Amino acid sequence: MIYPFTRPQSSTHLAYGLEAPRLVYTLLIIGLCLGFLGFVSLRFHLQWQWLGFLAVLAMAFAGLFLLVGGWMVWSAFKGKAKAAHFLLSSLKLKPQMSLLDLGCGRGLVLLEAAKLLTRGRVVGLDNWSQFDLYPNSSMQTLDNARWEGVEKRVKVDSGDMRDLPYPPNAFDRLTAHLSLHQLGSRSDRLKTLEEIKRVLKPKGLLAIADFQYIHQLTQDLRILGFKNIQVSGYQFFYFPPVKLILAQK
Repeated sequence: MIYPFTRPQSSTHLAYGLEAPRLVYTLLIIGLCLGFLGFVSLRFHLQWQWLGFLAVLAMAFAGLFLLVGGWMVWSAFKGKAKAAHFLLSSLKLKPQMSLLDLGCGRGLVLLEAAKLLTRGRVVGLDNWSQFDLYPNSSMQTLDNARWEGVEKRVKVDSGDMRDLPYPPNAFDRLTAHLSLHQLGSRSDRLKTLEEIKRVLKPKGLLAIADFQYIHQLTQDLRILGFKNIQVSGYQFFYFPPVKLILAQK
């Protein structure tokens, strides 16, 4: 194996935002409400057996919603840092390399890469959607870069993954962390992979971390001529769990 999977190391982190905040809040609120209703209803189950059954059912769903919501909150404060280390450790980075991060958001992967590429450069691209990450903006990412002390090696752009504003053979490494699943169709993802291949240098490495379309992505990478394609097992830094795809141009 030319780039083995390694276990992530713990690290400090910034508050890089809560993924899908509306979903997290909804899960926690529904879980608390169901838990309260179930607890109250259990006090009356001796008089009405059907109410006892509904109470137990409500408590079970409450536990499920609170577990998922809590998992997503844990991801924001702990899991993200572990995920970034896991992804970057698989790319065999050297200090002078260049890296492009697609869907960089507040800079989770981008800034960790900048710490490693001390003589290189890192570029982040995003369309700054507010749905999956809020608030999400280039200014927030640059503020985080200044806080981390890597602002001189970081560039942040706005753009579309399907039409990258970079010349051919521009980057040694490219990462797409929980971004490709946001594209609505396979043709859009294929177009993005074509753009990725165009901007990667010969023998450059690509790392994709996602929870959807893993089989399609690996098929399309083979169609486009990527080599040494590897897929990790599920990683539980996020809900839902993600897999990591590694490929070489």
